[in-house]
This record gives sequence, structure tokens and C-alpha cells, in this order.
Amino acid sequence: MAGDAAVYDPAILVSSHLAATPRQPETGSPGMAPRFPADENPPSWLDRNFSRLLLAIAVAGLIPRLVFGNSQFISFDGWWHLFTATQDRWLMFLREWRWEAHPPLFYLLLRFVAGFGHSHLIIRSIGIVCGSVAGVIIGVVAAKVYRYKASALLTSAAYTFAWSNIEMNCDVRAYPMALLFVLLAFDACLDWTADPAGARAGRAIVRFGAYSSLAILSEYFVVFFLAGCLGILVLRVLLRPAFRVAFLNSIRRDWKAWVFSSASVSVLFLALFVFQMSIVKPQDQYYLQPYIWHDDSLWGADVFLLSNLVKEIGYFTPFNIGPGLMLALAGLLFVPALIYFAFVRRERWRGLLSADSPLLLAGLLAQLVVLALAGEYPFGGPFRHQSIIAPFVFLTAFLLLDRLADALKAFLARNALFTTAGLLVTASFAFGWAVYPWSSVQPKSAEYSRFRELFPRPENIYVGHIAAICYYAETHTSKWTFQDRFLIDNQQITFYRVNDGNGHPVGILRNKAQTWLDLLDPETYRILAETLRHEGLESAVLFSVDRGWDTAGAKSLEEQSRTLAQLAGLEGGRYAVGPTYAFVEFRLRDEAVIPR
Repeated sequence: MAGDAAVYDPAILVSSHLAATPRQPETGSPGMAPRFPADENPPSWLDRNFSRLLLAIAVAGLIPRLVFGNSQFISFDGWWHLFTATQDRWLMFLREWRWEAHPPLFYLLLRFVAGFGHSHLIIRSIGIVCGSVAGVIIGVVAAKVYRYKASALLTSAAYTFAWSNIEMNCDVRAYPMALLFVLLAFDACLDWTADPAGARAGRAIVRFGAYSSLAILSEYFVVFFLAGCLGILVLRVLLRPAFRVAFLNSIRRDWKAWVFSSASVSVLFLALFVFQMSIVKPQDQYYLQPYIWHDDSLWGADVFLLSNLVKEIGYFTPFNIGPGLMLALAGLLFVPALIYFAFVRRERWRGLLSADSPLLLAGLLAQLVVLALAGEYPFGGPFRHQSIIAPFVFLTAFLLLDRLADALKAFLARNALFTTAGLLVTASFAFGWAVYPWSSVQPKSAEYSRFRELFPRPENIYVGHIAAICYYAETHTSKWTFQDRFLIDNQQITFYRVNDGNGHPVGILRNKAQTWLDLLDPETYRILAETLRHEGLESAVLFSVDRGWDTAGAKSLEEQSRTLAQLAGLEGGRYAVGPTYAFVEFRLRDEAVIPR
């Protein structure tokens, strides 16, 4: 109907250009959904204590994060990020960071907190704090679009105690910080959508730009969220005439805020992303290849998408329920019910706002699918790469719970639904705690101990990139002092002095160009010999813990490495070769001529 097309959703307080102006909402608590006169009811106990309960959930969520963070070993990439952040010279910090696939903000904060110590909890503190605060913010956001505060509290609890989130929060990575800023930006977006003509609309636009900029400075995948928000904005401008009027008025009135937000986000993303991705190509990383479509794949695109969608759902599946079963339930029950409650049977004034979460979720999934088919970004890959959808998965799922509760007219039935959902959230967390493969043993610790037994006081150590980070993981409390940086046949060598903890300085020669050292490649030994000559060193122990061999391969490696070393002008000394390590001492022969 033409008349219906001209009426803007009552969630939006449009300007005087509209024929009929909606009633102004009453001012509620900061961060809470506006209340309209028709919704006047005596505030319930949950309404009065909502903020306190959100904080209680956040504090309770700190407990498993502190336990996990203090006891669980730190991943390889976590040590790599700490190595980058704690370079003793700013120039080296910048040189190390430029080879990362992430923006700089997290490394700067990690550099700051590492100044207080290198304990597990200290270097994990950024993710732990951001994850806990995000649990509060998602509850605040949910309260703006849900009818019942119980639904918002359950959303906060489910997000806070989800094991995928707990594990990611305790990793030494920027993803939890990025998701916190995404939620804050989404909160600002909702505030503007609820009142684009209000006095605080300009502030909401600035908040969105500021939080989005901080999110971009944390992780580049935030651009998917921004593209989703832009898509929703364009869709509403095209389909809702009244929204189009309100939007154009907002641009005229708050043009400075719009310029600030759009320019800051665009410039930051283009400047950082284009610069960094011209050096690093994350899509080429081998472990992501199963999640990126290739034209020469043995399977069709349909099989690729279905199998990776199942993996995607697996990140949010409680109790180890088969992701395939969850996919079937989602397709047959969840999605139809969501469409009905969120887009057909909408509440009078929350309808427009409540559609944002499912629309964003759909838009994010569509972007991941398209980019995976284009070979640019993984779909269904490791949770950290897919976590941009996590807040909107939880907001969408509990939106459906909230609408189901609203459909239940009986007070007892509604409370029974909330109680059942709360028990399921608690049981899911308890199940995850019980089955998680806890381990405090740092990978490669046994190999490092074997190395120290054989070489208690090495003068110099020669390593590839992976072995260097593994060695750093065992010596991170010692000061790594930069000495030199040079090229040998376009292979970058970085020289550090490291105190081994007993007052004995060790020289670390890191061949950054080599992910791992190929001990059957003659070039490995020639580069080592020339590196020793460049630094005026007599010997070095080749330290490799990043590749494995069987018994026959280890024996063959011993023989071939000595032969290849002699051809490069090196003499072999003590050595130890096992299934997962190779430690070989090499000394430079002064009379040797190194062939090219």
C-alpha cells in the first residue's frame, strides 16, 4: 500500500518531513532500549538489576579465562606475535610487523603489557579483558532489540561462556579486541538507526567511525562487517522511502560526522591493507588451502560449500552434536522460524532494529562464501578467521528465543523457556570444560631440553623462521638484543644476542627467508657458511625442530648432511637427530673455498 510505504518504522524517530511523527520514546537507562508509552509496565527485578547481572556474568566469565590462560600452553603464533612486539629497537619492530598479516594496534598494546612481564596471564591479558568486556556489550546490544531482559542476559552468558570464544580470548591474538570494537560500532549503528533525527545522532555516527577505525587497526576482516552495514543501509534507502528521507536529512545535518567516519575508516583500511598485503599474502598459507576453492579441486563447488558450511556450524555446536545434524535443524526449523519472527511477525517498534543481526549474519556469510570461491579468504577455516560472524550468530539465535518467548502468552511457560535455555548454556560450558584437551606442556619443550643436554653452552645457533620462534618460546624471558641484519643471496639473516639465563650469551642467526631449513638442500649449508664468514664467527649449531623423519630418514639425514656440509666448507661436530629434531654443530674451515 502506498500509505504504508510512506510510514517509517516506529523504531526510527524521523524528521518533520514525515506526515505523521511517531511518539518520542521515554529516556531509559544508558545503553538500554527506549521505552514507549504503550510499553509502560512496572519494571521487573531483571530490569532493575540488568546492569549488575551483566557485570556478574562478565566477572564469572573471567574465571575460566584466568584458569585457561594460566595453565594452557601458548600457540606458535602467540609466541611469534610476542617476538614481534618485544623487539628491542623500533626499527626492528616495524620490520618484523610488516611481514605479519595483521594491523599494528595489537602489537603496540602487546609491547606495552609485555613490559610488565612475560607470564602467560600478562601476555594474554589483552584478549581476556576484551573478551570479558565484549560479553557485557553484546548484552547491552541485545537489550536494545529484544523484548525481554532475560533473553539479553542469556545472550551475554552464551557468548561469554562459549568455548570457542574462551579459547580465542586466551590466544595471543588481536581477534578478541577486533570483535569488541565491532560490537561497540554495531551498538552505535543501532543508536543512530533508532533515532537518526535526534540530538545524539551525530555522536552515534562519530562513535561508529571511531570504533570501526579501532577495529580496522586490530584486524582487517572487520571490513566484512563494514560492508554488511553498508549493504543494510543501501537496502533500506532503496526499499523504505521514509528511511531515505531521514538518511538524507542526517547527511545534511551531520555531514561532518559522516565525513569523519567514512574517511577515517576508508583511509585506514586502504593505507594499511594495501601496504601490508603487497608484502604478505595470507591466502597463500598452506593450512588455509582446504577452505579456499580451487579450480583444479577434485570436488565441485557445491561439495566445497556444503562441507565447509558444516565446519562453520561446528564452531557453534554445543555438546559435540554433529554439525550435519545442526545444519539440518537450522535449515528445517531455525531459519524458517527466524524469518517469520524477525521479518514477518515483528514487534511494533523493535522490528527494524531486530532485523539488523540476521541481515548482517547473512551478509557476512555471503561475503565469506564469495571470497572463498574467488580464492581470497577461507570459508569454514579456523575459528579465528570466521569469528567476525560470532557476535551476530549469538544475537540472531537468541533473537529467535526472545520472539518465541513473546509468542508464549503464559508467564510460567515463558519462564520455563528461559530457565531451560539457561541450563543448556550452563551444561554446554560444563561439557566443554570436561572434554577440552588441557595441556600445559609447551610444544617442542622436549626437543629443546634434548638440545640443552647436548649443547649446554653453544656459542651460536643457526635457525629457520619456525625453529627461531620455538627457541624464543623457551627463552622469551631473556633479553634478545639485535646485533645485525644482512642479506646472503637475497636471504635475510638477523643476528641477535640472547642471554641463556645463566649469564652465557648466545648468538642467534635467524634465516627469516626459510620457513624451515631443508637439511638435504646444498644451499642450506652454503648460506650457513657465508653467514658465519659475514659475522666473523667460527661455528654454529644448526637447530631444527620443525620437521620430522622416520628412523631410516634420520640415519640418511646424518650421512647426507655431513657430505653436503663438507662441500660448503663446513666441518660437522656433535650432532643429534631424532624423529622431530636435528641438532648439528658445524665449524667453518678457514682454508675452504665456498662454491657458488
